[in-house]
Amino acid sequence: MFDAPEFIEESIQQMKATIDDVAIIACSGGVDSTVAAVIANKAVGNLLHCVYVDTGFMRKNETEELEALLAVHGINLITVKAADR
Repeated sequence: MFDAPEFIEESIQQMKATIDDVAIIACSGGVDSTVAAVIANKAVGNLLHCVYVDTGFMRKNETEELEALLAVHGINLITVKAADR
């Protein structure tokens, strides 16, 4: 049976053992990439740089909600405002 806490702890330990320099993760705002960003941040902290691209096609207030959520977890987030591109 899948054990989520065990998976998270193993993932954190593996990242700590592997990442010793700047790490970049893309976050779409969906559940999968957001959870991955939170786990990676727990592993490497300030070495992690999370990038989110606001294409202009997001739901109303989605970008602001994601920014607030990731801020709560202390994630170094870079939001690219790309609606005009």
